[in-house]
Amino acid sequence: MKTRDLETFVFNGKNYSLLSRTFQDAFFSLGLLTFRYYPEEKIMIVSDRFVETCHASKVYSNMPYSFADTVIAEEDRQNFYKLIEKLENGEKKVSDTFESVFGGCFRITIVPCEWNSDGKAIVALGFAENIEKQNRSERLFRALAKDYGSIYYVDVEKGTLIPYRISDDIQREYGESIRKNSDYVHLINYYIDKTVVDVEKDEMRRICSYKFIEECFKEKDVILHDYRGVRDGKTIYCRLKIAKLGNSEKLSDFMIAFSDMTKAKTFEVERLAYVDPITEGNNYNYFKKQLGEINKPGYFVSMDIHQFKIVNQICGIKVGDQVLKEIWNTVEKNLKEQDFAARVNADHFIVFAPTSPREEIEAKIGKLTDDLSELSKKMRWPRLHPYFGIARWVPGQNIEEVYSCTTFAKHSVKDEKNLNFQFYSVEESDKVIEQKKMEDNFFDAILGNCFEIWYQPKVSPVCGRIVGAEALVRWRREDGILVPPGMFIPVFERDGLIRILDEYIFDKVCRFIRARTDEKLPVLPISVNLSRASICYEGIVEQYEKIVQDAGIDPKYVPIEITESAAVSNSDIKEISNEFCRRGFVLCMDDFGTGYSSISLLNSLPFANIKLDKSLIDTIGDEKGLKSIKHIIALSKDLGMTITAEGVEHESQKNSLMDLKCDNIQGFFYSPPMPEKEFVKLL
Repeated sequence: MKTRDLETFVFNGKNYSLLSRTFQDAFFSLGLLTFRYYPEEKIMIVSDRFVETCHASKVYSNMPYSFADTVIAEEDRQNFYKLIEKLENGEKKVSDTFESVFGGCFRITIVPCEWNSDGKAIVALGFAENIEKQNRSERLFRALAKDYGSIYYVDVEKGTLIPYRISDDIQREYGESIRKNSDYVHLINYYIDKTVVDVEKDEMRRICSYKFIEECFKEKDVILHDYRGVRDGKTIYCRLKIAKLGNSEKLSDFMIAFSDMTKAKTFEVERLAYVDPITEGNNYNYFKKQLGEINKPGYFVSMDIHQFKIVNQICGIKVGDQVLKEIWNTVEKNLKEQDFAARVNADHFIVFAPTSPREEIEAKIGKLTDDLSELSKKMRWPRLHPYFGIARWVPGQNIEEVYSCTTFAKHSVKDEKNLNFQFYSVEESDKVIEQKKMEDNFFDAILGNCFEIWYQPKVSPVCGRIVGAEALVRWRREDGILVPPGMFIPVFERDGLIRILDEYIFDKVCRFIRARTDEKLPVLPISVNLSRASICYEGIVEQYEKIVQDAGIDPKYVPIEITESAAVSNSDIKEISNEFCRRGFVLCMDDFGTGYSSISLLNSLPFANIKLDKSLIDTIGDEKGLKSIKHIIALSKDLGMTITAEGVEHESQKNSLMDLKCDNIQGFFYSPPMPEKEFVKLL
């Protein structure tokens, strides 16, 4: 292989050769992902295509364990170790098939391409071929073959429709067209124009469009749609089924099948207007019809199953449909005399409970949750986790609007661990909308420097001098209004944006200190908060060290505050904190005394300072509270730590803390947080 076919990748200060992007793309077009393995160094470096496709890390050291632990399914890891062992024992080519943790199946092949003077491989080229899609398409074809007369494979990238099976009727009407032109968009529109009844053409086009299919596949693996057509001047009843292939979020291919349901439906058209085709229970039309016939207020209780697509992935589509049927049966068994329910679509169900008090609704939800859990255990299915949204309905209200309210409430608890239902409220709706706006505006705010760094001084109570400060963030909107951190920090912690914000604040503080140093002005330590979400990111220590080095300052001037709760909940905190200290950072334990307090924590972690939380300071007027603070300060000083009291607002608190030998005080008694321009005037 020529040098121009390779590109250089630097890891731990050493250059490694990888296939160029051109070669990566060429192999990718053949369904192959590439990597390079260095047996002597126990390092694997994967291609960019590998990273993008599998969400993998770029480098795996400590091979084969690091790669196996994060990519290979647990039951196949020993086989992967043996594969690497064979390669290192001199075999010229090794290959085996493995299940991955992402749910796919890969065939991994490794071939040595460079050897040392002893004949041992020092570089090997590897290929990973995803064979899951082929297996899945074969399984789907077999599953569809019994019920669908016409089955096709659609290649989105090529835009082609390839027939697996064509019914006699379709062969007679469209066989010649399919042979002449395999373009999917052309053929599906030709079929819709010629067969589907006029009032359903637009809906059929929407459902068969690439855009709609791709959006649906993000939530589920199968799309079902019943429609009417015309053949030989007579109405026919058909069903469309579109099934996902593979696990990629990007739509690349799918199966599409058509079934003529006319014979089965001829005598049931009126009834089926209100019957769900999968559960054989009530459908949403029935639900709306029943609401129109009663004159009682009540609650809409909307239910979804969390990650229901996993059932289809693990058990198959037919079993997935059976699960939906059993869910319906369970819902129906939990209905009271005047209740009625329906399956809306997918794994979405709805119950109407007239005149029921909230307590009964909550009890109903609890019983239904327990019953579905027992059902999944009994049938050995993946566990069914329902979540619910509830909204009040009165006769005359728009049904769709109230149903939308239940959906809104339901999504607010979708990922909650300890709560699986929510009653709709206008206030909660406004809150979620505002949070979504904050998420949408985050990057514009970062680029526009809308996040301001405010400083709250830390003061020595003995001499009254400022000895440091804490950097706090405020968000100034375009209209000039300041958004307090309590409104946006929890939102960004939840969606992962907090890591970017933490680094932004840290960088701004480092540059502030650098500027004062350059101007030969006094420099004091400015502590910066590190959120519990940021601590979890790999390489966090290295990233913060790089920011300090780029600014050209001593890390001791930017102490890092880690909350006590984060220290308790993170199993890697000892290693992370030790690494920060080895690189010259000073660590402070923030919010000490908020309920997680542990003396052993103080002794086992390298914190140089602890910060007493305001909740502790507020107990100073109480004898027991004062004794607790005295004990904490004395113990911390014995361990060589300095003490900062946060949230000090009154002179009596300051005096008590000074008597207890508290080193520094932070709070409104001395100063509130202030913008940078005001803070520098105090220095």
